[in-house]
Amino acid sequence: MTLITGDRVVMTGRGHRVEPGPGRQDVGFRSQMLKGHLYVVPSDAQPLLTQGVLDRRLFDVTQLLEWRYGDADRGDIPLITQSGTGQAPALRSAQDVKGLAGLGMTTLSLPKSGAAQAWKDMAGGARTLAAGTAKIWLDGRLSYTLDRSTEQIGATGAWKQGMTGEGVTVAVLDSGYDPDHPGKDRQLQHGGPRRTRDRPCGTGGEHALGEGGHTVRRRRGQQRKIAGEQSRQR
Repeated sequence: MTLITGDRVVMTGRGHRVEPGPGRQDVGFRSQMLKGHLYVVPSDAQPLLTQGVLDRRLFDVTQLLEWRYGDADRGDIPLITQSGTGQAPALRSAQDVKGLAGLGMTTLSLPKSGAAQAWKDMAGGARTLAAGTAKIWLDGRLSYTLDRSTEQIGATGAWKQGMTGEGVTVAVLDSGYDPDHPGKDRQLQHGGPRRTRDRPCGTGGEHALGEGGHTVRRRRGQQRKIAGEQSRQR
């Protein structure tokens, strides 16, 4: 696993070893297990972590490997840079750079082959990090775990008491929905803006991926395989 610093963590049968990146033979490394996760933090990264300008997940080897960010799966590190001054820091050799208008953020892909040099620029030459006016996040993955959500919110208990929601009109204020989803039904009355499929969550009526579509179908009991019940709400 190549870290953002250009150093490599190699997992072995008995543990792990660290291979310093080019020109980093004098850097020390701290390995720590926290809640079952292995963190390997280079000495020159620790001050920036303490300052809060680096995402600690960048050094969570266990999580990086679980997300398939290891060297065997991909040759880059997905990042998000953020700046309170409105100008996110640029990284040498960065690819697929996309600005997020109005957020002061930029998503990018940092090739692992150029990570050591990019880190040298960030930690040694880029004063924005040291000054605390910028931050670098790992662009992590999201996992949806919805198979137990009805029980968690108490819906199954309400159903056992005979509560079906019959005659109740429910308003869904969420991230939008996919009107072409097979779970959509005739009783859905649209009251928001149209054609917003390509907008971020929370900015429009239609959305191909997000909580809104799930919430709409959950309210109507359309996901019967998960919910196990058919509600009668409108």
